[in-house]
Amino acid sequence: MKPGVVGYFPEGAFYGPQSSENANVVVVMQFGGPSGSGFLSQTQVDAAYYEMKKYGTFDKGIYRRNEGVPGKKNMDSFQAVWEFANKRPMVYAKPQYNDPVIMNPETFRWQPVAGAPGVEEKTFGTFSDCNTRCARYKLSPGARFTAKGRGVFMALSGKGSVEGAPMRRYTTVYLKDGEQATFQAEETAEILLLGLPDESRIGKLPMVADESEESAAA
Repeated sequence: MKPGVVGYFPEGAFYGPQSSENANVVVVMQFGGPSGSGFLSQTQVDAAYYEMKKYGTFDKGIYRRNEGVPGKKNMDSFQAVWEFANKRPMVYAKPQYNDPVIMNPETFRWQPVAGAPGVEEKTFGTFSDCNTRCARYKLSPGARFTAKGRGVFMALSGKGSVEGAPMRRYTTVYLKDGEQATFQAEETAEILLLGLPDESRIGKLPMVADESEESAAA
């Protein structure tokens, strides 16, 4: 991934290794996928990690249980933490996409947004059957854009306001379903949408993967 590129790493798809040695700023947003298996916050991971150190050790990506402690002797660290925090076995979802989706915004065309003079959009895609959206918006000076739908809207450049508060580079707004926020540009501004899944479409039970699959994106 080069500067400006956007990547979608689907649930269940294999990926890695990763590095960001040449990047000044990397934006990462992680969330649960269509299966309903959910996603552990860093706070939850940390809490499980420190509690689990009472019963074993973490060594180079492997959790090794102490003698006499019930459970598999050696287990992938992430899986061990996940199962400890969720109190149930992990099953990896069958991927809806086999590989990560890498998007180059420079090759997408700006298209006018209906009903919003001075606003253009690059639609990168809508992913999974949970309608996870990704797009970029460009506002001409004086233009107004009303953001809607569940997701994160982040200003990449320009100045203005959002709901009366100052907007500048990296100003970020999180919207839930049914919420909206209006951006107004003082100078040309670009806003990136990193959408979140439609909660009403997320599965209630994990989609079971092949037992032979030992590691994948969670």
